[in-house]
Order: sequence, then structure tokens, then C-alpha cells
Amino acid sequence: NRVYEVSDQLDNYLAPELKEIEQLDEEAKKSEYKNEIVWRNVGVQIGLHIGAASGLYFALTTASWKTNVWMVVMTLYAGNSVTAGAHRMWCHKAFKANFWVRLFLMIGTTLSIQNDVIEWARDHRVHHKWADSDADPHNINRGFFFSHVGWLMVRKHPKVKEMGAKVDMSDLEADPILAFQRKFYNLLVPLGVLFLTVVPVYFWNEDLFVSFFVSANLRLAIQLHGTWLINSAAHTYGYKPFDTKITAVDHFIYACLTNGEAWHNYHHTFPQDYRASEYMWRGNMSAVMIDFFAYMGWVWDRKRMSKEVSRVTSVSWFFCEICRIISESFAVPLIAPTMGLGYSTKRADENRIEPLVDPHNQTMKLDDGSRISQFVSDGVLLKRTYEDAATLYEGVRRGARVSMNGPMLGQRVKQENGSEPFVWSSYDEVITRSDNIAIGFRELGLPIGEDTFIGIYSKNRVEWIITELAAYAYSNAIVPIYDTLGNDACAFIINET
Repeated sequence: NRVYEVSDQLDNYLAPELKEIEQLDEEAKKSEYKNEIVWRNVGVQIGLHIGAASGLYFALTTASWKTNVWMVVMTLYAGNSVTAGAHRMWCHKAFKANFWVRLFLMIGTTLSIQNDVIEWARDHRVHHKWADSDADPHNINRGFFFSHVGWLMVRKHPKVKEMGAKVDMSDLEADPILAFQRKFYNLLVPLGVLFLTVVPVYFWNEDLFVSFFVSANLRLAIQLHGTWLINSAAHTYGYKPFDTKITAVDHFIYACLTNGEAWHNYHHTFPQDYRASEYMWRGNMSAVMIDFFAYMGWVWDRKRMSKEVSRVTSVSWFFCEICRIISESFAVPLIAPTMGLGYSTKRADENRIEPLVDPHNQTMKLDDGSRISQFVSDGVLLKRTYEDAATLYEGVRRGARVSMNGPMLGQRVKQENGSEPFVWSSYDEVITRSDNIAIGFRELGLPIGEDTFIGIYSKNRVEWIITELAAYAYSNAIVPIYDTLGNDACAFIINET
């Protein structure tokens, strides 16, 4: 039930090949490639949507409510099998699972009829490594319709095949469950359609044709459009909190409709996070399912991006937050059941730091004449400042998350003109410096654990806090050495540390 934190974008499996993408873009400017339509695939798409329209009619008129519920349940099962299984586990290696979870997800991906997982993952790995180029199977730069469904109606661009051949698929080819699916895929798909159709007919006497068009055909169309929405809308309409240079966007409504896949700007920036999102369970049914499996001990080694990753700090960030708030406000009444849990984020104003208590009145006088901090106005001593931060280590990381890497520590720095303005270090800067010092402690041979005491002799300044954090990161104890203690006390402390 381990969770690994990835601290750098480039550490992510399937990080984009930026130089190769630039080269592909230059080649595309000189290319005169034209799409070659595959009319058989066009016919399949037309048939699928005519059948889906029939299924929608039956669902609204003659189908049993049980059949409609069955259709919804199977849509969610197959959809989450693709998003959690084919996408996050197999394609991105974002977590590991036991045999039975992998089998469960393989069956669901088969019902989704989106190719076998190995083929699906190859296309998706190419999409990430060479996004928005001619090597991208559903390149958004070739048009919204193309990226949504058109790419399935034409032959693959030669660059898709060329770069796809370079992608290592040995990890998936070695999985016996996926090898079985690939070998018998053409048999498993009709068996899946038969299963979806027969259950309503056998258990509650649904009409055979109604069951087929609702449970199999309509279900498939709904789920496919959910997947295609990521390729098209999630690369077009939304906001970009993490990387403004890519086409992938975040959008709450899309996320709710796609089991959490449409926090897409985040996902393309940090592709190996098993949540595919910064928001844990918000509009993210697949993350809920993965975490449940982990709780049961069936899933482990979940990877997620470090909480200290900063957003884009520009006007675009403000615009992104406004878009997120508006989209969630309008979406809540409609999609509340799929929202899950989440947290709100707010960036601190770097020019105005609001103290938790009045700096000029930090204590209050008790009846016996003693004084107590304003933090404990009810007379009960605090065990922690925040419920989700029991230690200073956790508190700093909470601050980085809530403030979106806002200013943490300030000190007056004398300027040439004689002024001494406050110069602020952000949370990320403080954490990075403390990590460097902590590594230095290890290089000096200082053991990890509470039995290692580190003395600090310094005035109150930024470096004091940074060193303290470096010690706490590895459970070392900090011993302040104040000159007011006297020479003997200081000598004793130094000898003990």
C-alpha cells in the first residue's frame, strides 16, 4: 500500500521528447501529407451511431429501468477499466496490482472495444512522448473532429507508425493477462457483446433487440465519446494551471464525465501520477477505485507528484482559477454525485501577508497574571495548528500546497539606497534549500533518527528555520544554542551534539 512521490517532471515515465517534437514540427511544415480515408471504418462509425440513436430511443421508451441501470453500470465499469487500467496502470506504470485486479480491468477494457490494451497503450505512449505532432495519433493540430473521432476513419500518419515502433512495449507484452487478451481479442469482443445483451434478457426478460441496442450499442457509444472527449475537448477548451505551452487543458466538467481524466494539463505535465490530477478524488472516480483497491491491499506502489510542485505564477493562473470556480459552480447541481472529495486552493498575495494573530497582541493575560498565546483563546493547549499537519515538516508542505508556493520566510535586506525591504523566500525555495542541507548532513555521516542531535548557534533568521527543517526531514533533533545560556551550558550542549 505504498505511495511514491515524484519530485521532478522529468522523472515521470513518458515525459515529452521536446527536441524531437520540435524536429517533427519543422518536418510537418514541409510535408504535403493528405489523409487517406478508410471507408470501412467510416461505415462502422455510421452504424455505431445509428444503433446508438436506436438504443437511446428504446432506453427512453420501452426498455426496463433495470436494463437502463445495467447499461449505466457497465458503462462505468468499462470506462473505469480503461482509465484506471489501460491508461494509468498499464500505459503509465502509475501503480501495480495483483492478478485478480488486472484480470478485472482487462475484462472491462475488452468490453470497451478500444483495441487490446497493448495496442491502446502503444498509441497513448506515442501521444504523450510526441504530443501535438504528426507522431501523435490524434493530433489536435489536425482539427477538433480529427482528434475526436476522425483519426479512427483514416490511415495512421507514417510518423505515428515510425515513432510507435520506437516505443518499448516489452513490459506489457510480458504480462500474461494482456498476452491472452491480445491473442484472443477477436473472440473476446463478441463474447463481451453477447454477455452485455444476454444478462437483461435472461434475468428480467428484456426484449433481445432492446437489450442489444441499449446495453451494448448505446453503452459503447457513450463510453467511446467519453474517451474521445479527452483527445479533443481536453486539448481545446479549458485552463492551463501547470504548463501554458501545451494544448492539454484542465476542466472540471470534462473530468466528471470521464472518470477524472480531464485534469489534462496536469496529466500531460506530470503523466505518471496515478490520480491524473492534483485534486485527489474531485471528479475522479478512477482515483477512488484505485485507492479502494489499495486499501484492500490489492494495489500498491502508487506514484504521485510531489505536493510541492508549483503552478504557473502569472495572470494566466488567476484566469485559470476563475474558470475552475465558474465551471464547478455551474456543474455542481448536475454532476454532484460524481464529484467525490477534494480541496480548494488559494494563492497568497505576495505583497500582503495576513498573520494568524495580531503581531502587536500575540498573547492575552490570564486571571493569575500569566500570559497565554492568542492561539489558545479557549484555554485548551493546541496539539497542532491544523488537523492535517501534526508536525512542522507537514505544516510547511501544507503551506506550500494551500498558498500555491506563496512566500514563506522574509527578512530585511539592506539596499544601496539605505532602505531595508522585506525579501521573501517561497515555500519551494525554503524546502529545496532545506533538502540540500539535509543531504549535506548525510554526506557528513550524521545518522538518520532521533538519536542524532544537531546544535544551532545563530540569530533568528531564515537560515535557522531552513536548518531546522533539514534536521526534521530525517527525524534529527535540533538543539538551540543561545549565548544567554552562558559559556558552560553552551560548551555542554556542543559536546552532546
